[in-house]
Amino acid sequence: MRLNSGEFTFATNEDGTLHAWRNDVGTDMHFGQTNFTDIMRGLDSWRSGRKVQDAFPFLDADRHEFIMTGMTPKIWNEMFPE
Repeated sequence: MRLNSGEFTFATNEDGTLHAWRNDVGTDMHFGQTNFTDIMRGLDSWRSGRKVQDAFPFLDADRHEFIMTGMTPKIWNEMFPE
């Protein structure tokens, strides 16, 4: 299954996990055992002004960053090496 929601595209992998793309910046990230309904509710909530961590309490900080900016951990580490 595939769902396009503006700047995001979500697809179910063969193993049943979710994969996300940021269409506007051309990045992608594995989202694990997350379902479309939770993601869509979270997007609606976030777009309405809620903080990303409140709109998506079931996602970790890496995925919050991905939703807000499209940055993956790899990109973050390349931009800000230790």
